[in-house]
Amino acid sequence: WVTLVMHLAPAQYSGHKVCKNYSQCATTCLYHQGRGRFPQVQAARIKKTKRLLEYPEQSINELSAELCYVIERCKGEDDPKVCVRLNCLSDIAWEHKTFDCLDGKTIFDAYPNVQFYDYTKWKWGTRDAWKNPPLNYHLTYSHDGTDKDIDHCKKVLANGHNVAVTLQKAEHTKFTERVIGGN
Repeated sequence: WVTLVMHLAPAQYSGHKVCKNYSQCATTCLYHQGRGRFPQVQAARIKKTKRLLEYPEQSINELSAELCYVIERCKGEDDPKVCVRLNCLSDIAWEHKTFDCLDGKTIFDAYPNVQFYDYTKWKWGTRDAWKNPPLNYHLTYSHDGTDKDIDHCKKVLANGHNVAVTLQKAEHTKFTERVIGGN
């Protein structure tokens, strides 16, 4: 697998809301971690986010060119598969976004041999990709860190999807017992 990620500026840092429920994770967002804490990296992500939302056709055309380049580079002896996370630090519902530069298709339909995946805070049933995802798109729900979200996590799990949970070691046992019955 060759994995690619698109880092945008989350929440409303770019002046555009790209995360539906950003208030739940604004203080712990990876945007502020690693290289993301440097002003020049944040400025580049803000610029990329503005470009995507203000000039979507040009941005997707550039993304498409990059995907074609990587797909071509991956052809060969080992023939690795390409895997793309469009929402690294954002939470955009891509499943219905079509683009003229992709012949009126979504990114998923334009690249059926690419595996796409994302983490999301969109609640179960509030997004079509939960119940009717493109074949090459996988969503994982991101627990919001509150006890009131546990029932929602159970619903996501009961419907065959994954849930990502970030816990401190002391919280692990309590959470495991409440969500999966201590197993």
